[in-house]
Amino acid sequence: CSCCPDSSNRVPELDWNVCERRIGIVSTAMKIIVGKRLKFKELKKNAKDARTRAHYDSMQLALKWLGVCSFGYLGFNNAKFGRIDAHIGVCAWDRKILLASARIAERGGFKVIHGIVDCLWVRKESADESDYLKLASEIQAETGFEISFEGVYKWIAFVPSKVTSMLPVLNRYYGAYRNGELKVRGIEARRHDTPLIFSRCQMEILSLLAKADSVEEAKEMIPDCVDIFVRYAMAIQNQEVPIEQMVFTRNISKKPDEYTSRTVEAGVAKQLAREGVELHAGEQVRYVITDYCSTSSERRAVAFDLADGRTAYDSRRYIELLAEVCSAILEPFDRRCRAERMLQVFENENHILAM
Repeated sequence: CSCCPDSSNRVPELDWNVCERRIGIVSTAMKIIVGKRLKFKELKKNAKDARTRAHYDSMQLALKWLGVCSFGYLGFNNAKFGRIDAHIGVCAWDRKILLASARIAERGGFKVIHGIVDCLWVRKESADESDYLKLASEIQAETGFEISFEGVYKWIAFVPSKVTSMLPVLNRYYGAYRNGELKVRGIEARRHDTPLIFSRCQMEILSLLAKADSVEEAKEMIPDCVDIFVRYAMAIQNQEVPIEQMVFTRNISKKPDEYTSRTVEAGVAKQLAREGVELHAGEQVRYVITDYCSTSSERRAVAFDLADGRTAYDSRRYIELLAEVCSAILEPFDRRCRAERMLQVFENENHILAM
């Protein structure tokens, strides 16, 4: 602000001054949202039964997404209360606190495994919950940033990048706390654009792995996990899975008549346009893959709203995609669980059953 050029409250790295006379409308609103969320998280932590815990969890999640949207809106060029400098400032403070937290953890003998935005995963041999709580208190005392302790994992996996396998994707991970509760982020089981059958298969595998008390125990469960994949793949091959569970949801990037490529989304958009549905860029289409290898984009998939009792999905393509989905969560435990090898296992099993 112009009224406090010598403010002692300055944005890290950028040295911008922050007003010391007033608190802005965004800060005032966010204090309410963040404060309520912290209270609900505390109530969830101390809840006596699963139903109450789930209730408080849904409350804190709703407030979390209000915070996420508020942060994004702060950088939106047409936001009524937006200011890009404030958005940049939030990121600068975030970097400072995250890096400072990592340094404090390392100073205490912890190894930093992963960090993203406002989360930090650390590890220390023979450490118990009291050690992690002590670390959280130290970080809070030194940074002035309130720390919420989520829990201790029995195991956790960060999904590797398809581009660089040595690096994890920042927001894709899954793990099991000591109480058996799963934490899942970014994978198909948490996404709303992939078929329900994929989510069900992934969650059944993860629920089995959640029973393992260590990475070594989880590795011993891999054969049983592969059996789950084979069972789902067999159901898909036999067309036993309801078509409602095979639906993809995608956003189209153009109007139907503007597409020149033969993508699945383009074919589905053109199908809907012929039926009188007016579509614009950014809108969603839902479809089922029917003949993925067809040279005609409109035969590769059918819009879900146009499907009927005679519509049959492309079993082979769905099994290939299911193998990729299962491989994504099993390969971190066993590199042999590549999608190609899992398909081979299914084909071998299928051959034995056929005989």
